[in-house]
Amino acid sequence: MKLHVRLTELRKRYEYTQQQVADFLGISRGAYANYEIGKREPDADTLAKLAELYDTTVDYLLTGRMDTAEWGPLGDLSPEDLEILEKIKNDPDLDLFFKDFASAPEEHQRDLIKIWKALHGDKEEGKK
Repeated sequence: MKLHVRLTELRKRYEYTQQQVADFLGISRGAYANYEIGKREPDADTLAKLAELYDTTVDYLLTGRMDTAEWGPLGDLSPEDLEILEKIKNDPDLDLFFKDFASAPEEHQRDLIKIWKALHGDKEEGKK
């Protein structure tokens, strides 16, 4: 996935408008829109601000890779599993339940991911 697609997905996930993001960055909506359509790329300072806004890293914005060091030795997880971990990490409703996730043994972390997938799959099937 490319930077402009990640920017669009993050903005929608956080339910921001292009204008709100542009205001945060101190640029026009049109200038920001050019980032999302891939016509222009943000400079280093703008990438840092976007990473701050979306509580992520510049590395993730540019490459899609997430730093899993704080979650333990899980570098071999699929991108889908890493995205699940990111959702768990950033969901305030799950904060108390998963607060010890980072210090849990790797086997337990992997079990949690399986449980999360099963729960998420059940929700998706219920929508059909």
